[in-house]
Amino acid sequence: MPLDYLSLLKTELNSHINHEKDRVFKISSLLNSQNKLRRILSQEIFSSKKRKKATRFSVVGSNGKGSTAFSLALLANIKGKEIGLFTSPHLISVCERIRINSIKSIPPKKAWQLLEELKAQLHKTIDKTEYASLSYFEILTILACYIFHKHNCAIEIYEAGLGGRFDATRSINAENTVLTLIDKEHTEILGKHPKDILKEKLGILNKDSRTLFCMPQTQVNNEDIKELAYKIAPQITIYFYPADDESHEANSHRKSGNYIQENQKFAAFILKKMKIPFNDTKLLNIPGRLEKHTIHSKGIKEVIFDTAHNPSAITRTLGDLVHTYKVDGETAASYTQKSLVILAVLANRPVAPMHDAIKKAGFQLTKQLTGDKWAKATSGLGIITEANLIYKLLKNLKEDKLNRVIFLGTHRSYSIFLDLVALAKS
Repeated sequence: MPLDYLSLLKTELNSHINHEKDRVFKISSLLNSQNKLRRILSQEIFSSKKRKKATRFSVVGSNGKGSTAFSLALLANIKGKEIGLFTSPHLISVCERIRINSIKSIPPKKAWQLLEELKAQLHKTIDKTEYASLSYFEILTILACYIFHKHNCAIEIYEAGLGGRFDATRSINAENTVLTLIDKEHTEILGKHPKDILKEKLGILNKDSRTLFCMPQTQVNNEDIKELAYKIAPQITIYFYPADDESHEANSHRKSGNYIQENQKFAAFILKKMKIPFNDTKLLNIPGRLEKHTIHSKGIKEVIFDTAHNPSAITRTLGDLVHTYKVDGETAASYTQKSLVILAVLANRPVAPMHDAIKKAGFQLTKQLTGDKWAKATSGLGIITEANLIYKLLKNLKEDKLNRVIFLGTHRSYSIFLDLVALAKS
């Protein structure tokens, strides 16, 4: 019987503390861990005098990190060179977090074998208890770095998991930083004011930081960014998009498409400034971002998923759907009236602000997903459980009561979305 490498990998990773799961983030211990990670990453197995130093990017922000990181990796086109991409969280398999040259994730067998190889190498130079003390995310960070080194990647892109100042990816010491949209999130950790959140995000900068690329902001201004960035890295060059884009197209209009298209333009701007060859000829499809599946049953039906997990992201996603995707010539009013939003929110996260954003966008049919891992039922919001969700949605789609179902609120409902799509198409 062949080995189940994915299970082996998950077992090994799950033997380490997982802050993503327990949601307990102690800033002091996270900052202390960075020193440990830097010691590990300074070892010979992560570097080589024969290898040209990779161009590294750290991607931080509240909204748009994943789509921007994916866009950088998928647009960059250096002949004969490989590109590494590290993102989080994953939708289905942890292997999705590490990718080489493609939107396809690293195979489980290769991921497990390289993790075992890495662990064996580290046990020669560091105490086993020190390795055991690393967190789930920290292990994945150094594994990504190890794999990118083994592949001799010319470009390495690391999406921060939470914040920046105390994120494990800060230990990579990337010379280039990408700042996406700042918004209120994880306020108990990052602060309640957007400028406080910005400070935490820009905390990923280091004394060797060379460039900072900034997406247009709504919650903070450019002077705030300059003030905080120059304090950490006085020599850094800051580019503001679209102001620093010389192209007429960039300056003539903004928000001409959905957020994926806009973030793709932002990524192209970054690659152009870095003088990295890129191919910007097509719209990218990124898993879990405005992902749409069409079902033919009494007319065309849709099942849509997006990882939007805070009010502003939800507002933008729903606005993009109404204005960009049209089915059977619907009006905007018909689109919103015949759409059901499934709002899945993790336990201990606020539901009401997200629901308000959905209502303000014109969508009145909303159900909150409830159960052990989900937030408690919110007053004034209809509820639905995982047990009967798929049956009820299929029934409503087939009876022509709905034209589409839209999943929002968290990446953790992605498997339910896929199950619905699979059954609806069967």
